[in-house]
Amino acid sequence: MLLGLLLMACTGGDIQKPDPSDSGGTLGAFEVAGLDPAEGSSAGGTDLRLSGLGFTVETEVAIDGAACTGVALLSPELLACMTPAGALGAAEVRLIREDGQTATAEYTYIDGGTTGGDGGDTDTDSGTIGDTDTGADDTGTTGGTDGGGTDGGTTDSGSTDGGTDGGTDDTGRVVETVDYCHLQWPCEQTVAAGEVSDTVYCWVYEPGVTDAVGSAAGIVVEVGVGADGSNPVSGWTWDSAAWLEDVYYEKSPSNDLYAGEFTAPSAAGDYDYACRASADGGSSWTVCDSGDDGALDGCGDGLGGSLDGYAAPDAGQLTVE
Repeated sequence: MLLGLLLMACTGGDIQKPDPSDSGGTLGAFEVAGLDPAEGSSAGGTDLRLSGLGFTVETEVAIDGAACTGVALLSPELLACMTPAGALGAAEVRLIREDGQTATAEYTYIDGGTTGGDGGDTDTDSGTIGDTDTGADDTGTTGGTDGGGTDGGTTDSGSTDGGTDGGTDDTGRVVETVDYCHLQWPCEQTVAAGEVSDTVYCWVYEPGVTDAVGSAAGIVVEVGVGADGSNPVSGWTWDSAAWLEDVYYEKSPSNDLYAGEFTAPSAAGDYDYACRASADGGSSWTVCDSGDDGALDGCGDGLGGSLDGYAAPDAGQLTVE
């Protein structure tokens, strides 16, 4: 009964499911204006920010054909992701939107490996990139561990030059974020330093998955907390959320409701919290806030969430005492 009241408080009394595929008509201009940073380690793992126009939750990002991981829409003008491994030098960043439009920019891979204590003799190792150098007095490594993962499966866990291989064919795994998620309740809370938060409820929608009765196979949901106004792609801590129940709309299950808790930071102050959901085992995420549109005194009305991207002012507001 309490949960039902909480849900009604956030939705104005009506449980509604937005259509995540509804973009409101023809999508507008699509371009990349800048990258921050514009260069990073060839081993991958650089936290990349892409600024521009017309970004959506379904926009895919790849560098020289290898998919970025952890793609998150922060706003229609800002995307974030983690770079894959790549060859030294200039590389094309290509974005593909669901309407087929593409946008490109240039990124530069720089040496991310170490050469250790080479005493001066020429390194004569001509083996596979990533193997330990065998030149005289050379005790370092170049590029990290060479990936030996087998092509052809999403479970390929090999790595190339120290970077994780996320591809079905060594070209980058297809990003599979969920279509929609929403921080449902509470929209703010106060927790003692280091203590467990109140339960956080999140809605998740993935067509053909969450609209079946019962828990949805393959969906991973987490709740997280980070510094006030910060980017949830990095620097946040995340804890698992568990499936709770189907959310019915017009007598049919549509969204799934998840519930989870996080541990409050040890330092007093103001923080943000949010939900994130994945349909590919946690390799890519849809980050969602409360979707505030001002209708309910600063708390979301159940219609925004990830549809309009993530915005720190619309995240859950945490006060740590």
